Amino acid sequence: EPKSQDWQEDVDKRLRWGMDQAIEVGLLKAGQPVVVIQGFRSGYGNTNTMRIVVA
Repeated sequence: EPKSQDWQEDVDKRLRWGMDQAIEVGLLKAGQPVVVIQGFRSGYGNTNTMRIVVA
């Protein structure tokens, strides 16, 4: 799938893909919480957001 122009949408798609892969190989179970650390925009020094999402 092509990269989204919207930063947060792109991050969410990548995160979803990673969680789906982890579920597929047995590292995660669907419904488990996942702690995500990310930046509000691309680049070094922008990591300032923590959120909890459900796999």
